[in-house]
Amino acid sequence: MVLLRSLDLLDAFCQLFGCSALQLLAVAYLTRCLWLLLRNSVLDALAGYSGAADVQVEAKELEGKRQGAAWRKFDYAKEWPAWPKGSIPCWDPASNDFLGEVPACGAEEVAQMVQKARKAQQVWKNSSFAQRRYLLRTISRFVLQNMETICTVACRDSGKTVIDAMVGELTVTLEKLRWTCAYGEEYLLPEYRDSGLMNLHKTSRVEWVPVGVVGAIVPWNYPFHNVFNPVIAAVFSGNAIVIKVSEFSAWSSSYLQRALAQCLEAAGAPQDLVQLAPGYAEAGKALVEQSDKVIFVGSVSVGRKVMESASKADIITPVILELGGKDPFVVCEDATVDEAMTQLVVRGAFQNMGQNCAGPERFIVYEKVYDRFCDSVSGLVKKLAQGAPLGRDGARIDCGACVHPPSLE
Repeated sequence: MVLLRSLDLLDAFCQLFGCSALQLLAVAYLTRCLWLLLRNSVLDALAGYSGAADVQVEAKELEGKRQGAAWRKFDYAKEWPAWPKGSIPCWDPASNDFLGEVPACGAEEVAQMVQKARKAQQVWKNSSFAQRRYLLRTISRFVLQNMETICTVACRDSGKTVIDAMVGELTVTLEKLRWTCAYGEEYLLPEYRDSGLMNLHKTSRVEWVPVGVVGAIVPWNYPFHNVFNPVIAAVFSGNAIVIKVSEFSAWSSSYLQRALAQCLEAAGAPQDLVQLAPGYAEAGKALVEQSDKVIFVGSVSVGRKVMESASKADIITPVILELGGKDPFVVCEDATVDEAMTQLVVRGAFQNMGQNCAGPERFIVYEKVYDRFCDSVSGLVKKLAQGAPLGRDGARIDCGACVHPPSLE
């Protein structure tokens, strides 16, 4: 009944203003966005945190250079099994260019990071929403001013195409920064609830308080976004965060840590508030045991181990899991199998070489449209150009490389 009345009211407004429901809703949404922007701008200015700081991060040679400059190739099958566990070998998956090595954090180093983060969080939890928005706007400005370098770093570490880096690394990160700046405070304010007839003499409310140190274990498919994504939510809600970076995308962690450190300093935030810990399974296990809340993105089998480890502590650690699966794409018998639909199918399957949380992996196609679907899709796939995305001087590359050799095998 409430829904019907709302629709009637919407229809009345449409007739009054002579527009469609979609146009009216779009205007209402844009008006709300403008109001939030104006309100936050005024509040931040009054608190002394208007605008955003300008952050300059010096890129090392391979971080800012798209032409290959590696001195040798990396042989995963021979070198990876025998590599000393004190460091992580890094290579470009699209070219096998060896990029060097980074130190691998062990259990002791992770424990020290968490302790530093805990001290930083004790300071940061008292920060204002105005200062937290200032930090996020500073990060956003850094991303916008360094898009080419960030794309180069992401492409070199994961073998993805530049367009995949622009869409899957930068665009989604910028949107989360925008949304959190606009709506984050609203969703973290105390919420008052009905106490019920038996408790008329009382008031009830939900208060959101920082948890402390968040530990995040992130995968290799989006080296930039997988780091900044949990950082945004953690710091805006008053937490510190330590991120265990995958051993298959550890090379970019140096640039990302330098960038985050500069952003934190520019916003007046503690330096140890955000720390990256490239390492193997030992580092991930230690982080789960030390953190106040755990975020894990990865396989189902490792997700089970994370849950088990988090439940063994004296106080059960809250866990957020985003696990892999086989995403189905169903094509019904009355579907219009045209170029637009098959382009969507191919884009979904081959975006970031299928290394995508929402990429379709199984296609269930009704018999009536099966042949037409297969012919149309295979025709497009045969036209795709695959190769190393960097240093091709304008050559069209549709598909980059697969990052994880065991998965490729």
